[in-house]
Amino acid sequence: MANRSGSILKNGNFQKYFGMSLTSRSATSVSSLVIVWYVFAVTHSSIDIAIVGVTATVSAVILSLPAGVWNERYNRLKPLVVSNAIRALSVTALVFFSLIYG
Repeated sequence: MANRSGSILKNGNFQKYFGMSLTSRSATSVSSLVIVWYVFAVTHSSIDIAIVGVTATVSAVILSLPAGVWNERYNRLKPLVVSNAIRALSVTALVFFSLIYG
């Protein structure tokens, strides 16, 4: 068996996927943390933070099955781009409205 160590890291498609995945997951983690901090700063309520967490979890559970089917049937890049675009618009809207309405 040939020594293939590091060969996956030289694959251009893997590099693109890994970079996009790392960026997407990092942005998701940061935005989730910021949303929790913002909700706490505005409301000072742990119940409201729990509602945000439950809402995020329930929406992920509900949307994961249709998104998985869509991902398997159609181009796999399109759902990734669409979901990241929706996430970017949502975070932008959150920032915009938080600046306007405080």
